[in-house]
Amino acid sequence: MKELKNKKLAIYIRLGTEEQALGFKKLQEKYLHHFNVERYYFDIASGASIKNRPGLTRLLNDIKTGKVNCVLVKNISTLTRSVPDLIKLENFFKENHCRFIPVYRQLQQKRNR
Repeated sequence: MKELKNKKLAIYIRLGTEEQALGFKKLQEKYLHHFNVERYYFDIASGASIKNRPGLTRLLNDIKTGKVNCVLVKNISTLTRSVPDLIKLENFFKENHCRFIPVYRQLQQKRNR
C-alpha cells in the first residue's frame, strides 16, 4: 500500500470482548508493524452504535485537529454496524479530508481484479 506512505495513519479497533483484545495484540505484533502507524484507537464495545466509545471519540477529535488523515479498520463493521452511523462517519471523514480504509474490502477488491 504505497499510497499510505505520506499519511498520518491511525488504526481503529473495536472488539466485543476482552478475549478478542488479547487475540488482537498477537495479530498486531505479527502483521501491523509493516505499516507506519502513528496512533491506535481502541474500544471494547458493541458495534451497534457509535455512542459511548472513548477511543472513537479521541480518533474523531484527532482527525478534526489534523493529527490523523487516514484510518485503517479491519472491516466496516469494526467501525459500526449501523447504516445511519456509517453515513455520519463517512461524511465526517470526507469533510475532514481523511481517508477511510476497511482493509478486508481493499484486499477483496485486489483479488477480484
